[in-house]
Amino acid sequence: MLVVLIIVYSVKARAREIERLDSLWKIPFATLRKVTHKQSSFTSNLSEASSKNIELKTETEKMCFFYYGKEALMGFKHQAILKYEKFVNEEFRKMRQLEHDSVNRFFGVSMDSGLTYTLWRYCARGTLQDVIIRGSLPMDSVFIQSMLIDLASGLLFLHDSFIKVHGRLTSLVCVVDDRWQVKISYYGLTYLKELEMPSSEELLWTAPEIIRGEVDQMGTQEGDVYSFAIIASELITKKTAWDMDNRKESAEDPRHRHSMKKVKQLLSSLQNGRRKNLMDHVVNTLENYASSLESEVEERMKELVAEKKKSDLLLYRMLPREVADRLKMGQNVEPESYDSVTVFFSDVVGFTTLASKGSPMQVVTLLNDLYTLFDGTISKHDVYKVETIGDGYLCVSGLPKRNGLEHIKAICDLSLELLSGLRGFRVHHLPHEQVNIRVGVHSGPVVAGVVGLTMPRYCLFGDTVNTASRMESNGKPASVHMSSDARKLLNQTYPGYNTECRGEVIIKGKGVMETYWLLGRDQVQNNSA
Repeated sequence: MLVVLIIVYSVKARAREIERLDSLWKIPFATLRKVTHKQSSFTSNLSEASSKNIELKTETEKMCFFYYGKEALMGFKHQAILKYEKFVNEEFRKMRQLEHDSVNRFFGVSMDSGLTYTLWRYCARGTLQDVIIRGSLPMDSVFIQSMLIDLASGLLFLHDSFIKVHGRLTSLVCVVDDRWQVKISYYGLTYLKELEMPSSEELLWTAPEIIRGEVDQMGTQEGDVYSFAIIASELITKKTAWDMDNRKESAEDPRHRHSMKKVKQLLSSLQNGRRKNLMDHVVNTLENYASSLESEVEERMKELVAEKKKSDLLLYRMLPREVADRLKMGQNVEPESYDSVTVFFSDVVGFTTLASKGSPMQVVTLLNDLYTLFDGTISKHDVYKVETIGDGYLCVSGLPKRNGLEHIKAICDLSLELLSGLRGFRVHHLPHEQVNIRVGVHSGPVVAGVVGLTMPRYCLFGDTVNTASRMESNGKPASVHMSSDARKLLNQTYPGYNTECRGEVIIKGKGVMETYWLLGRDQVQNNSA
């Protein structure tokens, strides 16, 4: 009687244990939370890598992603409806207990939502195919060897376990964790695999003898080796299947393929018996990559600095340095009043006639040569070039940097030097033509400011500018025509210059004005200069 009671108790205890183990893999759909982009309340308990990556995942035709308590899971979708058969339950119990570094953990099955989901631990870097396609990290030989050894170790473990055969091994069911370790998923599931035919995509990894129906359609260990070879070709070529030929693992005849044990031995021999730590290698790779990036950034920075200097130089030629610096810092440039400056205007005499004797390109060359001479001369004096309009040339001294009363001397010296330099100037297409200019000079107050946003220009405003223009237009070729104000300022501050009174001249918009010619400087003044 006692023996019977012990047997009954043992049977019931065993039944309760089986029921408890079954409850572990039977996961109600209501306990699962689908991943959305606003799951901060759930991701707070997950690792940072997993939480950030899983939120970027989107549901596909065959796969979706869940939170199950504190665990992030990936789920394979199955159209087949499971039945609670004894052998099915037993397989799931055993799968739940499988543990290996290169085998992804099976969590269970959810069957009460209209679809059947098999649930596996989510790995932060996604499927092996994702890693290959993204190519976010350069995969060298050490990296590939480590991944292949992980894959071979996991497959050998499955072959030696009750699973015996994977049957559906592809790069889509191999996942990579945040430490770059490859883990095999989608093993077992015998009943579901019998009910569901492999997709056309899965057949790319399927051995030919299985496709032809010559062996068990659920797969063979030799067929797994063939699938392993296809995945290896993907890793090595970083392309889809069928890029490698004449490999024993992918041989047409299964008898000519190595066993999984032999494959692992061959891979291990490539490392000369040393098992390198992949994370150390990844860190070294990233450090080298960072160093190369730093060098590239440094080189680009040098190029950027050089280009900035060029752009600054161009900007300083268009605007005064003080004004350009303010604009670069985003500051407003307020108009500024200057009490005393000297304005210079020049114009090419008979420019219309000269232009009619040459082509447009020759006219451009003429002006470029002429203004190159002018610009070179200006650089020797405290004079700022304001603008050129056709054959007209406008410059000023005394702004934007104030120089006391030296502006009259700077403009007079510039005018005389330009007239002297033009005596040796020749036009390329008209070598016998002499180029002459009229120069007008006037001193007085002006207002200067920046006008425009798209193409800002530094402009001068005031009657002084108009008067200088009238001095130029009423002047004579190869002569410097001065207003009485300019001549008075020159004689008071620098008496060593020779001027000649022209007399009273009717100036448009001004009426009658007394004007002067600037003839030159005294010899003593020239020597001292």
